[in-house]
Amino acid sequence: MTRSSARVVFHTKCRYRKPVNRQVPGAARREGWFPFQGLQRRNCLFNGFPSGETRKVSAVSPKAPTVGASLEIAPLSLRERALQLSFLVSSISAFSMKHYARVALPWLVVFTAFTGLSATARAADLPFEMAAVSEQTVAEVYVADATIEAVNRATIAAETSGRIQEIYFDVDDEVKKGDILLRFSDKEQRARLAQAEARLREAEARQREAGAEQQRVAGVFAKKLVSQSAMDKASANLKAAKQRVVAARAAMRQAREQLAYTVVRAPYAGIVVERHVEKGEMARPGTPLMTGFSLEHLRASASVPQNVMSAVRQIRKARIFLRDPLKPGQRIAEVAAEKVTVFPFADEKSHAFKVRLQLPQDHAAYYPGMFVKAVFDVGNAQKLLVPAQAVVHRSEVTAVYVVDENDRVSFRQVRVGGRLIHGDQLEALAGLNAGERVALDPVHAGVVLKEQRAARVQGGNAQ
Repeated sequence: MTRSSARVVFHTKCRYRKPVNRQVPGAARREGWFPFQGLQRRNCLFNGFPSGETRKVSAVSPKAPTVGASLEIAPLSLRERALQLSFLVSSISAFSMKHYARVALPWLVVFTAFTGLSATARAADLPFEMAAVSEQTVAEVYVADATIEAVNRATIAAETSGRIQEIYFDVDDEVKKGDILLRFSDKEQRARLAQAEARLREAEARQREAGAEQQRVAGVFAKKLVSQSAMDKASANLKAAKQRVVAARAAMRQAREQLAYTVVRAPYAGIVVERHVEKGEMARPGTPLMTGFSLEHLRASASVPQNVMSAVRQIRKARIFLRDPLKPGQRIAEVAAEKVTVFPFADEKSHAFKVRLQLPQDHAAYYPGMFVKAVFDVGNAQKLLVPAQAVVHRSEVTAVYVVDENDRVSFRQVRVGGRLIHGDQLEALAGLNAGERVALDPVHAGVVLKEQRAARVQGGNAQ
């Protein structure tokens, strides 16, 4: 039965000769009802029937109500039933046992029905949702601190000598692969390239001359007009000319490379994080120019102690969490590692193993240098779990609202783990048992707890 239909109406079917001199308490006056007031004649009856379209008494006074006045009582709390019982006991002294048998007995029957009806409605209409505490098999994990690193990070250095002529990018600028970062003065490099090209043309001319000479000597040698030594000399000159051409071509390629080094390009797409030189400075081979990294491929680096190293190496499953520094319990991002790389040796000072976790490419929330948490799976375990939204914190007390089998609410201190499991559950370390019900809305559960305590106190005072 719902709360709206839990109504009982009492109708008077007699005229009142004179009112009762007793005043009705203020609590009843505010509620707008008065039991047993003005019962002075034998033919007065109170008949209970389900609520319908009736007129509710709007005010209470010591005067008797008129004929046909109707009265609506809503048994929605223990406080109202206690008031009804107190009025009943006070009214018994004003009537004879005969009147009591005719008037009070039907009231007691209806009051008993109210008790069961109200308990049923209260059990079905708790203004909050509940969840049962249960044991579940969850993954046993080890949580370690980790730092995000860029897989592709490099400092570009000069590969030729020269003065820096132009700088096209600065810190925090995004670059694409092949973009020109800066340019050197290239007069010297172009002069060397021209010199190498000239030497190549000279070598090619010497090669053609040696080839023609070798052919003439070979024709004469076939007629036995020159010695063998002359023929060998012509052949050697031709071979030497060919090698000089090869050397000249290599020198020309070297000169072209030196000219290309005057234009510094980005090796991959990324962001410039540091610029080491200024326009007009002189740079030599090895001088750092710019530092940058790529955001396409990131990884997390963590240290794992040797007691869990075997499990981490065997399972090789991990997740990376990023938390809000202003809200420690709230996660901003969470990704699963695509690859877990375990170093085969431990640090000789900390005796911990270094582990690298490869992040997927869709990681918009992660940047190099960020502090994150790495969660490694190391096995399975049975744990008692409670919904995180059921846990409340009152100063230094951590507790939940527990609902027993009689729908009585109690505030119980508990001890829970600090890590969320399955996204929205906490491990109950102490204070709860499997199967107990907890309120998922602590605010409404606290209101119900105060109402139940007040009802018990008023019920005790009425007795």
